[in-house]
Amino acid sequence: MSRQIPRGRAGTKRDRATLNKPSYARALSEAGHDYTQSPDSWDEAGSVEIEFPPLPATPTKSLAEKRRAGEMVVSAEQFHKVFVELDSIKTLINTRSDALDARITGIETKMEGVCNDVKTVTTKVEQLEKKVEQVEQPVRAAQKRIDEMETYTRKWNLLLNGVTESDQEDIRGKVIDICQQVLPDMRDCLADKVDTVHRLGRRRRPAEGTQPRTIIVQFTTRVCRDAVWKAAKTAPFLKQQGLRFKEDFSKGDKERREKLWPQIQRARNAGKKAFYVGARAFIEGEGEIMTLD
Repeated sequence: MSRQIPRGRAGTKRDRATLNKPSYARALSEAGHDYTQSPDSWDEAGSVEIEFPPLPATPTKSLAEKRRAGEMVVSAEQFHKVFVELDSIKTLINTRSDALDARITGIETKMEGVCNDVKTVTTKVEQLEKKVEQVEQPVRAAQKRIDEMETYTRKWNLLLNGVTESDQEDIRGKVIDICQQVLPDMRDCLADKVDTVHRLGRRRRPAEGTQPRTIIVQFTTRVCRDAVWKAAKTAPFLKQQGLRFKEDFSKGDKERREKLWPQIQRARNAGKKAFYVGARAFIEGEGEIMTLD
């Protein structure tokens, strides 16, 4: 499609400002447009022919396209509904999340309180442990002193096993007779050297196979007691009658002897001579056996 503008006509203000001025042609020529350099571009009437591109055709929508557009409208409505539902779900999640955060904060607060209480209790326990330790030290010292005194006091005693038990028995007289048989050299003074005599434990009903209760004998002097104990180790009378003298040990001495026994047993199995002296133990050629405590 072309438009002819007469060269001699005044035309519009826009035409006069552009096409009728020689400067316009020069500008086009300088810009490299070939048609401005050819005289064929001007017609006989003195007008310039300008080619304009055709306008695009207006697109027409088919019925199917219109229907698809309608469907898009429906989909938008559905999308809006989904968006509203998602927004409500988001609000619900946020609400529950806030509630959960509040609960967690409450739990943390309670935990802090519990931790503080535990710290307080721990501090008090540590203080009590220190006080108990301060109290236990003198108690242990006193217990050790009592054990030593008990051990020393029991050195006046001997235990006697195997003496037949009977009703209305003169147990002291029986013990004096046995001591006189064991130590005949001190027969005359033993009646005065034997002090307290009694059986240990509650009286048992007589029955076959019942062992008689142990007798504890307390002497007035250590000299007499030690003499009877030394003679009792080799006295044939005791073996014939099935009698046996033993030392009277305190609870602490018994525990120490039990701890020393495995070492004595190993030494004896190895052919060495091992023996007790009270609550102490010795191995011949090696000296005293020491315990860890």
